[in-house]
Amino acid sequence: MEHIVTGWRRYVLVQPSLMVLIFAQAISSNILTDLIVYRVCKITLGKNKTECMLLHENSSCAEALQIDLQVQPEITLSSLFDFNLVKELISTCTKKRDGFNRKIVWCCLTTIILLITVMQGEMTIGYLFASARLGWDVNKYSTYIATNILLKTFGLIFGVRILTVYAGLSEKTAAILSLLSSISSSLVQSFTWKSWHMYLSVVVGAFSGVTNPMLRTILSKSVPPEDTGKVFSLTISIETLTPLIAASLYGMIYSHFMPPLYPLPVWLVSVGIYIIAIFVLLNIRIQNKNSLRYTPLTQNSELLS
Repeated sequence: MEHIVTGWRRYVLVQPSLMVLIFAQAISSNILTDLIVYRVCKITLGKNKTECMLLHENSSCAEALQIDLQVQPEITLSSLFDFNLVKELISTCTKKRDGFNRKIVWCCLTTIILLITVMQGEMTIGYLFASARLGWDVNKYSTYIATNILLKTFGLIFGVRILTVYAGLSEKTAAILSLLSSISSSLVQSFTWKSWHMYLSVVVGAFSGVTNPMLRTILSKSVPPEDTGKVFSLTISIETLTPLIAASLYGMIYSHFMPPLYPLPVWLVSVGIYIIAIFVLLNIRIQNKNSLRYTPLTQNSELLS
């Protein structure tokens, strides 16, 4: 018989490993962006070392901004996948049957798409923005990212407990409050003109990570157990494909409206997407009130029937 790890051991074995993986991905993505920008400048565009070093030494000057505009990676849609499998997953999520709330499921999936779009888009232009606006190098930006991850980790751990356990709020309400935290963070970044503003955005956005687990909780309560795997498979597929569009969208907006324009419109795009997500979550609350929640039969209820 397979041994199932329960209680506090699950968090000791899983959570630290997951946090280390996310931390490594965030740090390496910044260094990779810096490397791509420099190599494109020197090799693809054929500029000399002195010009390309402006991206490191004086990245907020007019010359560096002009070079930065030319070397933006194209931040293409190229992915192969099993179309039949995707078709089956979509069919599972659209077929009408008892215990499956299609409206809530697709509202959750829509919100996840919006959140992934913002997350991946901001990862694409985050370092470029900090470099152009504040003159940060990759070391300063990596320190900022590490601080961001640390505060969001604590915000996620304590935020879920405070909002759902102590305050007794529903998953929908907790997710909406988390999105308000995300909006505050994006607004601060849009109006950033000093380094400490970026760290202020981290503080006000500390609870922004609560939305994602709340959405998955809503999903799990809206589908029968036998369909949970397929629904989450579709969710993962969407999360995999969305960055391809998000990177292009944010890269295009940033390239056309890059610093020193103030406030920077690309962060206001994030605000707009978060507001749309809030309206979708409000619709989930309405749908949840108008429909019965699926509750699996227990052993005792089966015997009574």
